[in-house]
Amino acid sequence: MFQRRSEVEHYEKLIRDLANATADEKVWMLDGYEPLSRHFDKFVTAKARVSGESIEAVFTKSYDWFLDLSRGLENDDLQMSLDSFSLVGEKFEDYAKIVSEERPQRVAELIKVFEPYWKHNYGRSRLAAAAFAAGLRTKAKRLLEEQYASNAEELEFASDSLLLAELWAEEGQNEQAKKLLVGAIERLESELADASEGEYQEEVKADIAAHEQLYEKLFGARNLGDANSGKGN
Repeated sequence: MFQRRSEVEHYEKLIRDLANATADEKVWMLDGYEPLSRHFDKFVTAKARVSGESIEAVFTKSYDWFLDLSRGLENDDLQMSLDSFSLVGEKFEDYAKIVSEERPQRVAELIKVFEPYWKHNYGRSRLAAAAFAAGLRTKAKRLLEEQYASNAEELEFASDSLLLAELWAEEGQNEQAKKLLVGAIERLESELADASEGEYQEEVKADIAAHEQLYEKLFGARNLGDANSGKGN
């Protein structure tokens, strides 16, 4: 118990230092590679055991405090403190997972906060996945469609093409879903041909299998003619 109290006291000192820091210092301290972010989970666990609160309660309370402080910054400092690799960016999925079932609207609020600063494939992918998990399917679809359009009708991450294909199929956009899945399979097969043996090759094989399985689940077995639907149809 003494060690946990010591961990909590040390982390809470860092929090006090953050609250009293200059704007530039705050940005640096809120970076995802700095101690406040790296030791956040350990602090949450120790604080919960010392206080008797649930881990989820301590996590959300602490995250909300960091988010409010980050949003109080301005201009470039604000952008950097809300970056996808900042403390609140790194812990976004964990927070969203905790609140998504009972407070899906809170996930929608966070997406609104982060979206202006996460205008890249990695950011949109993370926001869309959180939206989907919270049941915000329209929001997830919009984020992925924007990403798809901006990338010349391709999606960088295999998980995104699986998700968007499923969302399109739900709405009866079957040809678009087929085209997306087949195109992703063809790109993955090209990657596999160039990949050296090892962990990455196994990941690509797993991604191909996941796309094939989803295609079969949604549309039945794929035939040779379907391959053409991935190319400019």
